[in-house]
Amino acid sequence: MSTRSRALERSGPRRGSLPGCWPALALIVASVGCSSAPAEHARLRERVIAFEAGALERFLAVARTLEDTPLANHARALAAETRDCTELFAHLPDDGRPARPLLHCVDGSADVAAADPVAQPGDDAAADFARDRRSDALAAFARERRGDADGLILWPIGDDGRLELRLRVDAEGGLHAEGSLRPPGDPGGLGLILPDAEPPAPSVISPVASLAHLRARPAGGLRLSALIPTGGQADRLFALKGRLITSALLSGSWELAFMPAAEAGRLPLAVAALHHRAEEPVRLALGEALDQLETTWPIRRSPRRFGSQAFDGGCFLDLPLLPEFAPCWAITPKAVLVGYRAEAIEGALATPAVSSPPDLAAPLETQTATNGTSLEVRLDGFAGVDRSRRAGGPDPHVGEIFSRLSLRLEPTDDERVRVRASLRSDS
Repeated sequence: MSTRSRALERSGPRRGSLPGCWPALALIVASVGCSSAPAEHARLRERVIAFEAGALERFLAVARTLEDTPLANHARALAAETRDCTELFAHLPDDGRPARPLLHCVDGSADVAAADPVAQPGDDAAADFARDRRSDALAAFARERRGDADGLILWPIGDDGRLELRLRVDAEGGLHAEGSLRPPGDPGGLGLILPDAEPPAPSVISPVASLAHLRARPAGGLRLSALIPTGGQADRLFALKGRLITSALLSGSWELAFMPAAEAGRLPLAVAALHHRAEEPVRLALGEALDQLETTWPIRRSPRRFGSQAFDGGCFLDLPLLPEFAPCWAITPKAVLVGYRAEAIEGALATPAVSSPPDLAAPLETQTATNGTSLEVRLDGFAGVDRSRRAGGPDPHVGEIFSRLSLRLEPTDDERVRVRASLRSDS
């Protein structure tokens, strides 16, 4: 057996030893570092997708009904290529390019060993065989890890984080995922949605009209200033490192939503809410930021009141940087709202109608979600926006077969994040 083969056979998890530790004290000294936790298997950081073929076909059958779309075309091609499969597998190396077609058939009954053959220098055939044997070993590992789920996704995140999801396809072809995320040491922008142990504040954005709504309270606080490079254009021109976004003024919760297009408009309108600790200091800090904007750019704010409670705010109506762009803001006792246009803020502050569904009819201050980050996307609503702005014949939209996308990120006791997601039709 080659040195490389023996090394691969020994690649499983290892437990740390206890040199110098008395057995009677093992449980105590382990907590202070005299023993080490089992190392995770290196294969858990591979880019792997595995699926039971019958379950995937239920999803593809629904996708194929969306005629003349890339989704339907890909679904049809994949179904044709894997018609006689029992199991599908994909492995993407670090460069993101799969060594085989993205999803290919594997023998679901095989118990593949972990050893690779030795590839001699310049022996392309041996190298290809070694690569295929490694892929087969990964497929066997993924099959064991998948268990009785329909599918599995393993994906590295950053330098030391990883995502593991088990997938299920329901009878109607809806896709559901549950698993865990080990956050990387340097999460970057991902840190904005990694959930804190404390739940986010109740929403200030109404769910009545929103096409998509994200609500989060990031672990460690909302550190917006850390995302703005010092000396960059945003820092220089917009005073974004001013007092408005310091942790002293913001409470940590934030929201992002998309509202339907304005009348005669074509774009869904974004609106964000930053929850604050005290209204008056935030009002002063926002005034400072707006003063600097007007000093830097030849623009002037137009005061305006928003919502049924006439919250103070304003708009920049002469800022033609993007299509339909006329940014506005409003200050409520709980948050600062910033929107793409005035209609975005008006929609965000809309009062739920008595006839709204029970989960939408309650006052905003009583509408709370489960602990953690939540995202709801009304795909059927986006389909309606697309239909209303198309001049030609109706084009298919994914919202016509899947009405809703949901995502939940919840903190756990072991510093991981529980992940739950679903793509489904509510009809």
